[in-house]
Amino acid sequence: MAEVDRKIFLVTGNDEFAVKTKSRAIITSLCGENFEENPALEIIHGDSDEKESPAKLVGSILEAIATPPFLAGEKVVWVKNFSFDTITGKPPSSGRRRKQENDASADEVFERLVETIKAGLPDGVRMLMGIFNMDRRSAFYKACAKAAELHEFEKLGTDTRNLPEILSRHIASSCAEMGMTVTRDAENFLIEACGASHSRIINELEKISAFIHPRTEASLQDCLQICSMTPEMASWAFSEAVGRRDLPAAMRALDILITPKNPEIRIIYSLIGLFSDMAQIRAVSDEVGLGKCYRYPDFDQKLKSVPQEIREKYSWSAIFSMNPYRAFKIHEQASKIPPHKFAEAFQEILRTNKALVSGAANPRLELENLAVKLCT
Repeated sequence: MAEVDRKIFLVTGNDEFAVKTKSRAIITSLCGENFEENPALEIIHGDSDEKESPAKLVGSILEAIATPPFLAGEKVVWVKNFSFDTITGKPPSSGRRRKQENDASADEVFERLVETIKAGLPDGVRMLMGIFNMDRRSAFYKACAKAAELHEFEKLGTDTRNLPEILSRHIASSCAEMGMTVTRDAENFLIEACGASHSRIINELEKISAFIHPRTEASLQDCLQICSMTPEMASWAFSEAVGRRDLPAAMRALDILITPKNPEIRIIYSLIGLFSDMAQIRAVSDEVGLGKCYRYPDFDQKLKSVPQEIREKYSWSAIFSMNPYRAFKIHEQASKIPPHKFAEAFQEILRTNKALVSGAANPRLELENLAVKLCT
């Protein structure tokens, strides 16, 4: 078995896919790829069709911990796919246990589990717990937080505070586990295109890792070649191509976007967002001294040093709210476009939007013409 720093592992959170994925990765590191065939592993299923009382479920965990290893020098107990509700008999949002005939027994058994975690597992025994929606206020969580290697995965939303930074850390840690790195452009693509989804980022990184092997660094081009071209990703690729004035790449993205299930208006919204960001950043860049920042470290340092009163003056600009590397790339794109071209671009986007909404135009031809005018 692989050597680890701790004997207890807790994987929790409300992102069930991420909890299951991380739990599987840990159990694989402990028991090998074919872990189900490993005699040292005992699995206690929390998602079994058989409904058992919390007292019986927790009793099974305690019994597994206490049973010595059989035909192996060590033993691993996997408490798999449990919910906090199931294991305690009460939902995480409530301090009250559901009424059970054996409430006192359930409380007593659960307290024994907490004390066992606090005291430490017997020699030769390790335990992995995958528990969804754990209540951080509970004694159980607090005991695990001190004694266990803790991994937490919460579902993210577009309104999550510091979302780009959270996703950036998630990409970095996932890449480290896969033995790879991604360039800044590739990371930004994944953040923009995958959205607030741990599972989607992991899926794409796994594909990228296999695609670039034996190389260990993935570029934006690698991502564009291998990632699943969902409407969000293709829309991002189209907007980026237009921003770079790369007409061939824009046309390739249109091949994916123009389908019956993916209306063309999505592309228009994406372009409006791109050119709005470019216009805002272009308007502010010279004022705050970013005009001559051609390298990201210089741009990032200068952006961070902008006084608060200047930030408040230009609070309407996206430059202070978006990921700084994303802002730098848009700054790069905007600096290559003459000021009068922004007005022309908005006029062309508006004209195309009216043509598409009318239903009389051929969507593909209209968007191709738009791409040509924006890229040349």
